[in-house]
Amino acid sequence: MAKQYLIIDGYNLLFQTRMVAHLTGPGNLQRARRALLGSLSLFLPRETQENTTIVFDARQALDVEAPEANTIIQVTFAVDFDNADAMIAAILAHHPAPRQVLVVSSDHQVQTAARRRRAQVIDAGEWWDTIQSNPQTELNAAGLPHAPRQPEDSITDLNDKSTPGMTEEERQHWIDVFGEK
Repeated sequence: MAKQYLIIDGYNLLFQTRMVAHLTGPGNLQRARRALLGSLSLFLPRETQENTTIVFDARQALDVEAPEANTIIQVTFAVDFDNADAMIAAILAHHPAPRQVLVVSSDHQVQTAARRRRAQVIDAGEWWDTIQSNPQTELNAAGLPHAPRQPEDSITDLNDKSTPGMTEEERQHWIDVFGEK
């Protein structure tokens, strides 16, 4: 089976998750980005994470902080572009296998750019709901889990030492960041 790649419109997905709704004050977007990356590292299998790029808008280099050291998801900031949408279009324009790319965004301009390159597209909210309901499940060619939907209470438990796709060090890091249940 051909390798599947994910390109995620970072803030588009972040606002679909509503992670920023409860965060206020300085540093709220940074905390929300970290929470999103932590969630993605829990919900996505390691192989999927290795082929995932998440793109965030950035007005200037000062907006860019280093991503979490233990994330294997490629995190990029659109510093040299007008916005993340333009960077995603550029990534797609130069991708060697755009038909194997799933673009996660609800932005119609991003979806149009992806379809022009024959990449697959899914609405950010729909994708988020699906991966939350099916954590650590291998994705099919459409970027959706192979397995049928699981009950809500089946979400990965950080305290379960057998968490697939994560090393013990990664698991402990996210427990430190988010606390124990």
